[in-house]
Amino acid sequence: MGFEPYNVNYSTSTEPDSPENVTIYIESDSVHISWNSVPGATSYKIYSDTDPYGTFSTDEWTGSDMSWSEAIPIETKKFYRVTAVN
Repeated sequence: MGFEPYNVNYSTSTEPDSPENVTIYIESDSVHISWNSVPGATSYKIYSDTDPYGTFSTDEWTGSDMSWSEAIPIETKKFYRVTAVN
């Protein structure tokens, strides 16, 4: 019974910081969100829910853009989260 050499490859990564200076404004029937660039982020993800303590589903990948817009009906109340992804 012999032993043969083998290699183990692995990588680790850390999540980027949260976006800062997130700004949200309403214009007509749309909500617009913008934020500052996060070093190391390759894209950003927008989450929303009608409950501030809800599960927050993913709305859209925004790529490297630092802004996002969504048409929403008047009188709709939504809560948003923005995360950076690497």
